[in-house]
Amino acid sequence: MTSFSMFSASIAALNSHSAAFGAIGQNIANVSSEGYKPNDVLFGELVHGRSQTAFQTFNGMAPINRTLISRQGDVLNTGNNLDAGIVGSGFFVVNTQFDQSGETLLTRAGSFQRVVDPNNQVFLSDVDGNFLQGWPADASGNFSIGADVTSLSPIRVDPASAALAPV
Repeated sequence: MTSFSMFSASIAALNSHSAAFGAIGQNIANVSSEGYKPNDVLFGELVHGRSQTAFQTFNGMAPINRTLISRQGDVLNTGNNLDAGIVGSGFFVVNTQFDQSGETLLTRAGSFQRVVDPNNQVFLSDVDGNFLQGWPADASGNFSIGADVTSLSPIRVDPASAALAPV
């Protein structure tokens, strides 16, 4: 037995625990980052052998990193009356261009701000400048609900737009 093979299981275990501490450090560093999903590390055994019935040797462990993308984050009060949060499944639909000629994107980040267009109309955009999309409403508050994203339009929030009670 060479000295390398004698310590390989121990070295693999140390590397796995190092990866776990790295994930803990990332989780702590990003605890207040908007939309951050925590990482978790599991440990898998490394086994080497010729067959199921013949001998098998334990060669240590390997880290298995998981990003917990389905975990619901906390909905916090930001003090901005334009911010919104989603509890459960769903996304905000945004478009990179005001005239909807850009790329349609999905996001769960609900930090929105006012953007004034050349006609002095005010619309909502996210922190990256993408325009929040929604179904258009008529003057009486009825929505034109479509079957796909082509039926959406930028959400207008200036005083000249229709005044509807929030739902």
